[in-house]
Amino acid sequence: LCPDGTLAQGEGCEPGCEPGKTLQTEHCCWVGQAWDDAAGTCAGEPSPGVLVLTSNIGGASVKVGGVERATTLAGASIEVELGQGSQSLEVERPGYVSQQLEVSLLPGERLERSLTLEVAIPKGYVRIEPGTFIMGSPSGEHGRWKDERQHEVTLTRGFFMKATEVTQGEYKALMGNNPSRFKSCGENCPVEQVNWREAVDYCQALSRSEGLEECYGDGRRLKSLDCAGYRLPTESEWEYAARAGTTGARYGDLSEIGWCNGSRTHAVGQKKANAWGLYDMIGNVDEWTGDWYGSYPSGP
Repeated sequence: LCPDGTLAQGEGCEPGCEPGKTLQTEHCCWVGQAWDDAAGTCAGEPSPGVLVLTSNIGGASVKVGGVERATTLAGASIEVELGQGSQSLEVERPGYVSQQLEVSLLPGERLERSLTLEVAIPKGYVRIEPGTFIMGSPSGEHGRWKDERQHEVTLTRGFFMKATEVTQGEYKALMGNNPSRFKSCGENCPVEQVNWREAVDYCQALSRSEGLEECYGDGRRLKSLDCAGYRLPTESEWEYAARAGTTGARYGDLSEIGWCNGSRTHAVGQKKANAWGLYDMIGNVDEWTGDWYGSYPSGP
C-alpha cells in the first residue's frame, strides 16, 4: 500500500498511510473510520483533533467560528475538540487583549499550545510600572505636614491609572447624578463633593459596566490589589504615580502643572502632565485613595 492509499506494485513503495490515516484491511482510512467492504469506502466520522490549550488567565472564552467552545483555566490545560483542517480560534476576556490562534489538525491528532493574555490598557489610562521610591518629605520642605516621615516603598505590581480626574460628565453618565458644586464649570471639569463611599461605588459601577470583576466586597472592603476591575489607588500608588520619578515637592513649575487659585475648578487635562502622562496630580481638586489614615511605619 502506497502513501496515497493505492496498492504497492513490486518494490515501488513502502506500505503505509498518510498522516491522520490508519490501515484498514489494506485501505487507508481516517482515524476513527473503518473500511466498509460492501460500500467499497471508509465508513464513519473521522475522530476530532484535540487542541490542548494552557493559559495564564482563567475565565477567558475560547471561540471557534464565533461560537464559544470552552473556558480557560489559569495555569491549567483544557481540551478543545476541533474538526479536520485549518481553523481560527479567538480567546477573549473583558479587560484583556484578545488573541487569535490559527491551528490545523488531522483526525485524532493532539496539539499542545500555550498563550499569555495581557491586560488591555483602558482608553484614557496610563500604565504605571512597579518600582521603588522615597515616600514622604524631608523635614525642611515647604508646606510639609509633620506626619510625612520619609521612608522607602517598593511597589511590586504595575497598575493602570486614569490620566485625568473623573469628570462631571463621566460621573453623571454612570451614576445618574452630578453632586458637584461647580456644575457651571462644565462636563469636562472634575466631579467634586463625592465622599469616599461614593468614590468606591463609582469604581464598582464602572467595573460592572465593562463586565469586569468588582473589586470591593461587603462593607466596601477591597478584595485584592490584583482585582481586574476598577479601584481607588493606595496612598503609596498615588504618591508614586504623582512623583513620576521626581523627588521634590512638585514634579514641575507650579504655574505649569496645577490650578491653585482655590476659588473654582477647571477643565481636566489643561495643564502640563507629569513625566508619566498624568494630569492635575497637583491642584484643581483633592483626590481619594483607598487607604485609611495611619502613621507611617517607624522602622526601615
